[in-house]
Amino acid sequence: MGICVNHDYRQFESFWEGRPDFDVKDLKTKGRTAFESAKACAEKFVPLVGKQGFLAWDINEQVGMCRKMYACGLLSEEGFKELTVPLARNAFRRFQSWEEYAVSCLCGAAYFGFRNHDNEDSQWEFYQLNKGIVDHLLSENGAWSRNKFKPL
Repeated sequence: MGICVNHDYRQFESFWEGRPDFDVKDLKTKGRTAFESAKACAEKFVPLVGKQGFLAWDINEQVGMCRKMYACGLLSEEGFKELTVPLARNAFRRFQSWEEYAVSCLCGAAYFGFRNHDNEDSQWEFYQLNKGIVDHLLSENGAWSRNKFKPL
């Protein structure tokens, strides 16, 4: 799926950990430049997302696609649940809190914007602005703090 970015993160991770999935020299000049630039952008988010990478972004986007398909009548309620419940379970297995999930999702969104031709600085600004919104939602009286993060 074109909306998934966690695969990119995992590929970059293989380079950061010294076990590259492929030899960058095999890429043509334009592809190598794009890869190196995207890897450098994603690397800025490593301290924030760690091993979770951009998984929450992918989950969020896939659930969103399913919601749209259901709303358009392209997916039954049963089909919607069949596709989305495993995604939710995966989120609850991989993340310990709404905050972890939100940060992974937000960082994935910022990386997605960069990958789709925004500049790196604008995506960092996007992250910082939206992180303030996430902090508010997770605050003591915020909408997300009222609902526990728990497995299905």
